[in-house]
Amino acid sequence: MDNDKNRAKHSITNREKEIIEYLSRGFSEKEIAEKLFISPKTVNNHIDNIRRKIGANKNTEIIAYYISTLSGKKFDIRLLREYGISIFILFINVCRIDL
Repeated sequence: MDNDKNRAKHSITNREKEIIEYLSRGFSEKEIAEKLFISPKTVNNHIDNIRRKIGANKNTEIIAYYISTLSGKKFDIRLLREYGISIFILFINVCRIDL
């Protein structure tokens, strides 16, 4: 299972990383499409692919993934769902988490 998570991290494409970054900055799918000169449907397809790769159901989970990987932390969707986004972000920024 951990190998699957590691593969997912490495299989995020550069375009998907761009989209995650824009999502984390509060851009809507339409705004992201305008910034990247692609259709909103294409943005939506990328977001669906990202969700599938990291096991996320919501954009907030994608953003938490982005924040944790920027911080060099391991991302665990189970912790996010168990404790909620606020506590998860606190853990990422304050604590050392070795899962």
